[in-house]
Amino acid sequence: MLHDDPVVRMRAADAIEKVSRLHPEFLKAYKQRLIREVSKIDQQEIRWHVAQMFSYLELNNREKELIVYLLFSWLEESSSNIVK
Repeated sequence: MLHDDPVVRMRAADAIEKVSRLHPEFLKAYKQRLIREVSKIDQQEIRWHVAQMFSYLELNNREKELIVYLLFSWLEESSSNIVK
């Protein structure tokens, strides 16, 4: 999802979301990268999937606060109805 090519990012996000829906434990090792790096990508297709992946993670209170902040910021700045 951190690839330079937006098509690669989009397809990776789609595949990772589908797999992690069935196996959320696979995201555990990548939780911080997902929250701190992948969530910074301003591509709507990435955000569609990352928002779903956030719900698959076990989060502490600080992580929950950060994710809620991120999601609200996406609501305010995104032109995509799917992201919203």
